[in-house]
Amino acid sequence: LLKKFLFISENLSDLFLTTKAFQMFVSDMYSMDSYNGEPVIENLVIRTREVTDEIEGFREIFQYTLDEELDEEMQELEEELDNTAEEEKEEY
Repeated sequence: LLKKFLFISENLSDLFLTTKAFQMFVSDMYSMDSYNGEPVIENLVIRTREVTDEIEGFREIFQYTLDEELDEEMQELEEELDNTAEEEKEEY
């Protein structure tokens, strides 16, 4: 499960970075004299920003969830190690 979360999180981050770069490109294009004020380009800038914001929200959710999953797995591992150490002490 953790591997799946890591895979999704990494790919979501890549998608976010790609979309963010596209957003910057469109914004730069819109600021050019020949495209400034063009309503189609302006709408493209707005929609691209909305998509980027939505992807960033999902990215943050996955990052938060991933952090929780990692914490839980680390706690379980520490408990297992503690139990193993106690069992070894009892044997001696």
